[in-house]
Amino acid sequence: MRTLCAALLAALVLAAGCATTFEFRRQELLAERVKQYGKLIRWSEFEGAQLYLTEEAPGRRTPPPKEIRVTDYEVKQLILTAGGLQAGQVVQISYFNQKDARVRTLEDVQQWVFDPEKNEWFLKSGLPDFK
Repeated sequence: MRTLCAALLAALVLAAGCATTFEFRRQELLAERVKQYGKLIRWSEFEGAQLYLTEEAPGRRTPPPKEIRVTDYEVKQLILTAGGLQAGQVVQISYFNQKDARVRTLEDVQQWVFDPEKNEWFLKSGLPDFK
């Protein structure tokens, strides 16, 4: 009986450890994904950034802005939900329109969701709203 209890306890500890490992890996994937997306936005590579959007994200099928040039991209906050399948990020973006040399700043509130089938994070909120 004691051996059975020890084996059961060991199995539970392993299962809990695996769940934690999977959650940690999801967090690593998120950190990597938002960093890659941020680099694309920072270098005004909006066409490449569209690949990070969910199918239903706003701006998924519209042409990316061609006149916009980003001058700064600063992450202010990143929040992961308790379930680990959704995340939010607040970013401050400075940019200018080539037709108008005035630098503007916007706050981009991003909603990220994890797709377990693709084992990847996607941006649900769409590209920043450059005006």
